[in-house]
Amino acid sequence: QYEAEFTESVYYAALRENTMKIAEKALKTADDCVGMISRIFPDLSASAAVKSAAQAEEDYDKAADFLAVLRKGDIPTAEECERAVTFGRLVSVGKAVHDKGLRDVYKKKRDKVKALMQKAADSFRSVESDYAESREVTKILVEVMKKYSEIVWRMKCEKNAISFDDGTRDATQERRIIDALNKNGFHATFFYVGNWITSPETVKYAYEGGHEIANHTTTHPYLSRISASEIRKEFDDTDAKLKSIIGTEPSKLMRLPYLDCNATVQATLSDVPLISCAIDTQDWNGASKDQIVNTIKSNMSNGNLKNAIVLCHENYSTTASAMEEVLPYLKAQGWQVVTISEMYAVNNKQLKGGQVHTRC
Repeated sequence: QYEAEFTESVYYAALRENTMKIAEKALKTADDCVGMISRIFPDLSASAAVKSAAQAEEDYDKAADFLAVLRKGDIPTAEECERAVTFGRLVSVGKAVHDKGLRDVYKKKRDKVKALMQKAADSFRSVESDYAESREVTKILVEVMKKYSEIVWRMKCEKNAISFDDGTRDATQERRIIDALNKNGFHATFFYVGNWITSPETVKYAYEGGHEIANHTTTHPYLSRISASEIRKEFDDTDAKLKSIIGTEPSKLMRLPYLDCNATVQATLSDVPLISCAIDTQDWNGASKDQIVNTIKSNMSNGNLKNAIVLCHENYSTTASAMEEVLPYLKAQGWQVVTISEMYAVNNKQLKGGQVHTRC
């Protein structure tokens, strides 16, 4: 459904039409250039233009592949999108071939080469003008295609929501975790205890990386042991604090401290989805880096990791080291780590207030 909406949109159609227009002209000009080169190649054998000619032919092939995908109406992959940038290089390389060829050959075969060189020069001037007008559109299309490819990849992968509690008592470890997630193109949910936030900059760093900023109460109490008004205050105070840090409304999810809950908690926070977990890495209980990694891998192998909320904490070096190892492994195995909200959304499930969630 998403693919159909994207390919049928006016925005996509306009980008594709503009890109095909410049691509076809660039390829025709490059083809003329290659033809020119083949006709006078013996005279260029000792020239630096040979190198430029070889590059032009290589770029021509890449750009032709990209254009073929567009012509078929297919959605290019991110790798195929990279080929679009060769259009500009075709122009510059073609001009270089012309200039060098002119210097090396023009005097030797003036009459034979003059017409070829003039044709190539005119063609490249024309395509350069077109490219200058549409290169920004081409760049936009490349970025749109890359983003689309990423979205499709995210939707097709098996998913899980590795989430992190208690930051930022050790901002160094949290930043390692955020960087590991960012490096692999993953998103996660970070649950903050209001009174334990020692580095607002790290909270903002997580938010700017596309991660979900969520609530873990203000003092981390056993909620089942306090009054309804105190429960509400625990949530509201941290909600306000997170908003002041990131400049917008944080996620309304709340991780239950100690995973502790009762009917009073559910009734008091009837507007707040209450988050527990399906998989506990036990990092809070002294689990080593290898034990954390093995917990995630074993649950992947037995199928329990799919659509599961995984409990981790961002204050341990063992957890940071484990993420640096296991995240690229998950990616290589075709898995995607997403925020809890993303995981529910892509599965068309609701995160309902007052209910305890462990997986979707």
